[in-house]
Amino acid sequence: MAEARTTGPNGKGQEQEEQDPGDARLDEELEIDAAEARATAREAAPRITGLNSRLAASELIDRDQWTVAEDYESDRPLYRFSFDDPRHTQAYISGSSGEVVLWTTGAQRFWNWLGAVPHWLYFTQLRSNGPLWSKIVIWTSIAGGFLTALGLYLAVMQFRRGARLSPYRGWTMWHHLIGLIFGVFALAWVVSGTISMNPWGFLEGSGGNERALLAGEPLSWSAYRDSLSALTRNPSLAGMVSLTSAPQAGKLFWLARWPDGKILRLDGNGQTAPLQAAELPRLAGIVAAGRPIESAELMNSEDSYHYSGVTGGRFTLPVYRVTLSDAAHTRYYFDPRTGALMGRIDSARRGYRWLFDGLHHMDFFAWMRLRPLWDMLVLLLMLGGIGVTGTGCYLAIARIRRDLRSAAAALSLRVRDVSE
Repeated sequence: MAEARTTGPNGKGQEQEEQDPGDARLDEELEIDAAEARATAREAAPRITGLNSRLAASELIDRDQWTVAEDYESDRPLYRFSFDDPRHTQAYISGSSGEVVLWTTGAQRFWNWLGAVPHWLYFTQLRSNGPLWSKIVIWTSIAGGFLTALGLYLAVMQFRRGARLSPYRGWTMWHHLIGLIFGVFALAWVVSGTISMNPWGFLEGSGGNERALLAGEPLSWSAYRDSLSALTRNPSLAGMVSLTSAPQAGKLFWLARWPDGKILRLDGNGQTAPLQAAELPRLAGIVAAGRPIESAELMNSEDSYHYSGVTGGRFTLPVYRVTLSDAAHTRYYFDPRTGALMGRIDSARRGYRWLFDGLHHMDFFAWMRLRPLWDMLVLLLMLGGIGVTGTGCYLAIARIRRDLRSAAAALSLRVRDVSE
């Protein structure tokens, strides 16, 4: 059974990796009927729910709140199954491949409605229109950045009124002081959030065909068919939960994964084919495509661009790092166990790492990622943000009420004058 994805409603990863050619469908005409999907859901129930839960309901859907992202386009239509377990689990089975592509629990859905959905404006009807959703997110975040910067400017200008810490009193003073301190972080969050959308492609990287270069000439369907037949005869693959094709230099290989995280590279005959150390320089030469290599080394510790970030993502050590001597000092990271290309870092990706991962996630240095230090830091900043917005909302409501009372009083006087 294929490995399921457990993602939030935005379905976004942080690394923005290129699409792996090995993930492409081998047979686009494949369709899964309701009986096959139900059998898959029942088989997956112990792994998903932790119990032998019964199916409480099933439905064929195109998309819903949790599968609205483009990640699931090739899996539509989707079979949604609800289980009778205490966590109110729902599983989604791809109508094209039969794999479990997502599962959610009642708690996850509840907290996503309070967090990720409003944060990303991820409402189903809006998110279904990708270009419109993207424009709205970009322009609202730009407006938010402008208003935050304007608020900081006005807050600083108030010091011209005197030498006191704040010329205000009461709620206005608290809004002024809290805004001065935490408004800077609010501005960083809003601006970095805008950057996450890569507006107008200003952080668009170059390249992107490295995986195709590593794969080599496309293989025929018969090669995949014969290899899959050989794999089914290998008893050592029992318990495997994921199988991904990973051709290299025109030869067919597979990456097999087990629930405990074990990964094996298999050759076209279904036999274990661990990557040899001598193969890594050859892979580096392929992605370099004639460009000079500045350095290549097996790295056993994190660096600024390959690290276990606070948001998770693909990360493993050791890793084979290759740095080119081109203008962007492009870096490539290879998994030395399988030869898989894990990431490419160019000037655009460096900018994204510091302007988004750094500013938005408070993820600049390794010591800042230590838990619970990072949790306490982010919680403090979030409380400061609540203080800024909370006092601002209170003052705005109070001002509106005063204006309404003044308008009502003025109207009352005008009516009285007319009646007299």
